[in-house]
Amino acid sequence: GDLSGWSADASGVYITGKYPWALALTPEGELRWRFRFAVTKNEAGLLDPLTDEYTVYLAKHSGQLAAVDKETGKLRWKLNLASEIASSPIIINNDIWMLIKPLESESKRLESKLAAESKPSKNKPQPNPAQYRFVKVDRTTGELGDYSSAVVLNGLATLTWARDLKMLLATNDNKLFALNLDDGKTVTTQTLPDPIKGAAVVAEGKVFVALSSGKIQAWDLSKKGKFEWEVDL
Repeated sequence: GDLSGWSADASGVYITGKYPWALALTPEGELRWRFRFAVTKNEAGLLDPLTDEYTVYLAKHSGQLAAVDKETGKLRWKLNLASEIASSPIIINNDIWMLIKPLESESKRLESKLAAESKPSKNKPQPNPAQYRFVKVDRTTGELGDYSSAVVLNGLATLTWARDLKMLLATNDNKLFALNLDDGKTVTTQTLPDPIKGAAVVAEGKVFVALSSGKIQAWDLSKKGKFEWEVDL
């Protein structure tokens, strides 16, 4: 299959493909191991691999997440989500965070859960379980955490951890989204004039994004999404 993503550190290079496979190479370029997921209908391949000191985490668009030993290629744990994975995962403390969209079967389960937990109201719109949500997974055990509330994103997103702000940022098309990791609530959702290129960058309490029109914008998220300035390159 074709190359879809890669990452590298002192231990070597880790490559993923549009066909559901992954390779590990030594720093000298020799093959260390291969790992392959089962092929599914409408195969979309793997996202960028994620590494920590001992493990590489492999995420499949169709909802599988695997933790593999970096040296041996041995499977540590595997998680099957009833959801599409809509972002390359990132590590925050001891958890792996991802953006997901429930599959049709999971959407129905969430609908039933919501119906059991709350009475419908004519004045208050009910949550849509088919919407995109964040989810965290314990990177040691593979245990799935709770879903976040629904977020206003659509399609594949790029995530950034704003450590000092204690926020998880996501960029998707022309949307900039921020989630407060202390309480799981949305800090801000900003719709920008042009699509965002790449991940958001955080420095000195501000968030910087590059737009496809050639502009750089700065936002102060400590003030719930206050626009600071832009420069046209």
